[in-house]
Amino acid sequence: MQEKAKGNCKHGTFILTDGCTQCIAEAQKKARQETAEIAGVPEPEAIIAESRESMPMDQEVPTSLELYLVKVRYYSKTTEELSSREYTYYSVDPLNVGDIVTVPVKDSIGTAKVSSIDVQDEEIASFRDKVKIIPTGSVTPAGEETLFSRTEFPQKEAEDTLTIDIDTPQDMGLPPDDFVEVSELTAVVKIAPEEDKAVIAIHEKSLRLEHYAKVLVLSSVDDVKRATNDLSIITGLKKAIEEKRREYTQPINEHLKAVNEAFKTLTEPLINANKLTKDKMLAYDAEVTRKRQEQEAINRKRQEAADMEAKLKGEVTEPVNLVEVTPLASKSVSTDMGTVSKTDCWKYEVIDFTLLPNEFKLPDTVMLNSIAKKYHNLKEIPGVRFFNDPIISMRNR
Repeated sequence: MQEKAKGNCKHGTFILTDGCTQCIAEAQKKARQETAEIAGVPEPEAIIAESRESMPMDQEVPTSLELYLVKVRYYSKTTEELSSREYTYYSVDPLNVGDIVTVPVKDSIGTAKVSSIDVQDEEIASFRDKVKIIPTGSVTPAGEETLFSRTEFPQKEAEDTLTIDIDTPQDMGLPPDDFVEVSELTAVVKIAPEEDKAVIAIHEKSLRLEHYAKVLVLSSVDDVKRATNDLSIITGLKKAIEEKRREYTQPINEHLKAVNEAFKTLTEPLINANKLTKDKMLAYDAEVTRKRQEQEAINRKRQEAADMEAKLKGEVTEPVNLVEVTPLASKSVSTDMGTVSKTDCWKYEVIDFTLLPNEFKLPDTVMLNSIAKKYHNLKEIPGVRFFNDPIISMRNR
């Protein structure tokens, strides 16, 4: 038998077709560590960069970061002007006067223009714990679409932000803390998650983990432990990508829910009027049908009596005097404004389950699942097999 080709590395000799197991393990460990950094997001810098909107408004200022004190003026989309009052923020990135930045405002975000830099810490001594943070990457690059587009960048279409008209505190030139109530007519939401750097990073790590899973071979307890670590990283990444998904969808869903509830209230009178009118039309049709059936029954009995008299006496001594039968209700009524049609809609009602053929009977899946969970395979039911289908679950420490 021909001897397999061998190679050498820092760990010694190895078979070339198999590779060095230690080198492979070290490479996988390094890759997992890189992936875990995305999944765990352990550093304050990563936390701030992860999401502008998700940053709590009452978050304490991280002491491990070098932050800059700046002042901004909110941009009002309603008036297309800057607020007369300045508002102080911490900034992760160094900013310049005139920079257009996205800033956190209560539970939303707004657009502002940097009006002052190098603000002294003494100026915020009385409200330092309330000063919010402008995350890293919040500066809008020159030429990119912003809420200032009407006056400064009129030729460029919005690419990264979908704008739906809004009246928020910053739109009205009011500070967030002084704002009490406002008619919300618009919302600003994020789009194009596939271009989000954080999402792209998570996706790249996910692809790497998918590759690990495809080539994974479990032949020892140590292999199972490494797979457990992989599942831990996967769980962290799933959580991270779900948080990013909610970052994009939550503002949209909340706005959609509010709009739907408003229009539900506005439409309710029409729905009620529509139902009441149709119900009364159906009731009229039912009454016409009932009267017609009674009239037909009377005429049928009178005709039967006349036939019996003719058979007995050979002639009918009195006129039958049939009653006038009401015409059938029309299935379609047209006017100058429209046409109403009545269409048959047959339904069913089970009146005796024991007489129902077997092919129309369905198992009680809720009850059977309950029995399986409680009694496992210890309780026998004719025609049913209870079996175990284990599920692997993961809980990170």
